Amino acid sequence: MDRFELNNEKKFSLAMLLMTVVMVLGTGHLSVEGMNADAFALNYRHGIVPRGFFGFILDMFCSVFGERFFTYATVFAICSIGYVLYLAVMWHFAKKLIISLDNTDRARAFVMVIAPYFIAMFLGYENYGRSDMYLLALSLVAGYAVIKQKGMILTLICPFIAVLIHEGYTLTFYNIVIACFIYKILTLKGKERTANIVWLVLSILSVSCIFVWVFFLSHKYVPINTDIYLDIIHKAEILTSPEGYTHYDFLNMILVGTDTYGNEDTMRSLALTEMPLFIVLFLPVFKLGAGFIRKIYFNSQNRLLVIIMCLGSVTLLPEFAQKCDVGRWMFAFITYYVILLVLLLIDGNKLVRRVFDVTLKEIEQSGWKGIFYALYIMLFVPFQTFFVSSVSFNILEFMRSLFYGDLF
Repeated sequence: MDRFELNNEKKFSLAMLLMTVVMVLGTGHLSVEGMNADAFALNYRHGIVPRGFFGFILDMFCSVFGERFFTYATVFAICSIGYVLYLAVMWHFAKKLIISLDNTDRARAFVMVIAPYFIAMFLGYENYGRSDMYLLALSLVAGYAVIKQKGMILTLICPFIAVLIHEGYTLTFYNIVIACFIYKILTLKGKERTANIVWLVLSILSVSCIFVWVFFLSHKYVPINTDIYLDIIHKAEILTSPEGYTHYDFLNMILVGTDTYGNEDTMRSLALTEMPLFIVLFLPVFKLGAGFIRKIYFNSQNRLLVIIMCLGSVTLLPEFAQKCDVGRWMFAFITYYVILLVLLLIDGNKLVRRVFDVTLKEIEQSGWKGIFYALYIMLFVPFQTFFVSSVSFNILEFMRSLFYGDLF
């Protein structure tokens, strides 16, 4: 690397750091709210329970250093360290992407455009400390192992840990790992293909076994007002932030097995009402993505592979149908395609690289489009917990107030 490239690299790193600091300080809701904090009250003392992974870590920490650390401040510190580690993983792969794209300014510009999407998501209200960032980072690491055919043991370890963190991983981010395996299985031959089939089967068995163990073998529901129930409720109240709240519905779902679906009707209806408006407003980005996939499909010699990889996001349909966290599912939906693009570029896929270069060149030649897409993406993120984005939700609220006044 010559001195000119080194200077560019330093300037880019400084710009990324500055952007991150501005977003954290300017838009970050730096408070661990609701179930994100309550999950730390769960632990493995009475069996391996869903969402109890970080509670287990906190429990072990307090066993060594004393119960005086069983506070919200410790929860906040753990979540903040987790967010920094998440950013470190994303930055590590961003640098690998830039190197794979020949260290060009165009590559750096692309990273600068998509970076706010991943930085801001877990700074929003009720998203700081959310387990999704760990699930995404673990899938990225496992997907990279598959793409590079190195450290394949990570395809067992990372999904295993991810399911312990949140069982919803099987539907939200595990599809990235599966898609990478399918890509390799359909592009490799002989012993290499067979080896990837074996690793895929082992990975699925790993995820399936821990899922069954957590939900059906180890975890036992407890009646309300028993000692175990009251102890965990009390711990959750201790760990609640001063400005936050204890999410009793979440705790009852884990401890007692109560169904929260009926309690989410209002949030679900609001989120689903917002979806059509968001899709219309976000059409420029969707159109760009659809055009990119169309070019890949019509220039590919293996169109079946393109179709299968594009359909990987269908694993999210049960989440859209059953739960009200529509913003989270939209984030996972878009992230699936962005991460696959990044991994395929890192892998050096010639067709994806050629279409990528053509698409960026078209945007550059149009002049204003590059700035438009950068500002547009920054405007719509972070996606919210229950709503898709603050922009589309605020527009919907304004329209609702015009037509219905204070009825809603």
